[in-house]
Amino acid sequence: METSPIAGLFFFLISGTTLISLLNEFGVISYDDWPILAGAAIGLIDLAIEAIVN
Repeated sequence: METSPIAGLFFFLISGTTLISLLNEFGVISYDDWPILAGAAIGLIDLAIEAIVN
């Protein structure tokens, strides 16, 4: 089954935010580390865009 690029983008974003939530839950990171989280989010979005383009 073929998935649309938009679905892929949402998958990247949802998995990224879920991972961040899990890490926060286990005390690995806290939401005070927002610059790191923002960097991770930008990285995920960049990855998703590259997946769409290629």
